[in-house]
Amino acid sequence: MAYSRYSIIKMGAKAENELRWANCAQEVTMGLKEAIKNKIKFTDVPGRGIVYFPKCHLCGNEVQSKSYNEKRQYTCNRCKGITKELKNEERVYKKEIRFARALDRLEDMVGNLTPYERAINLVKVNLHRPGWFASTEEIIMAFELIKNNIKVIHNQKIKRYRADFVLPDLKIVLEVDGEKYHNSDTRKREGIRDGEIILILGLDWRIVRVPTAYINKDVRKTMLLLKR
Repeated sequence: MAYSRYSIIKMGAKAENELRWANCAQEVTMGLKEAIKNKIKFTDVPGRGIVYFPKCHLCGNEVQSKSYNEKRQYTCNRCKGITKELKNEERVYKKEIRFARALDRLEDMVGNLTPYERAINLVKVNLHRPGWFASTEEIIMAFELIKNNIKVIHNQKIKRYRADFVLPDLKIVLEVDGEKYHNSDTRKREGIRDGEIILILGLDWRIVRVPTAYINKDVRKTMLLLKR
């Protein structure tokens, strides 16, 4: 018996749906077994199927769920909100610590912070923007760039990449290289990344990588790296 192309596609879709339903049935069966074994409450709701009531791993209150897996941790909406709030508070606290540390290091380097007042205020205003100022060294670098009246764009997206700093007037992408994230294992990958960024921005652009050790020793001297 010959089948048309449409018939074959239709049979393939039917087989795929049957397999999907079989997998769902298997998951439900497994979920039921695990729920019974772990004494998790469940009920069969008309039109919805089986609904499980595992306990929140934080507060112990029951959580409604369409499925159950004993390896999964369940969290109620209240605890999700509290956890999110605590994470935000922790993020804010960490950035404030970085900012204070950056000011201390800068003062140790230069002594008088008066020439950096505008830079310090600008960084402080933007400190808690998502993705910005991921390290103390990035903050110190921003202080120095702004103090030198260099136009700077922080945490700039370039296609699928993110650059620490883009200096459009100098046609420089400046990356702060910490030992933890930029070791010998990642140099090859970074070289490919740098090449792609140059192809995106133009061959007259440069990638300048500044080791954190240089920044912490004397950030003022890093300005020499920006000269051609």
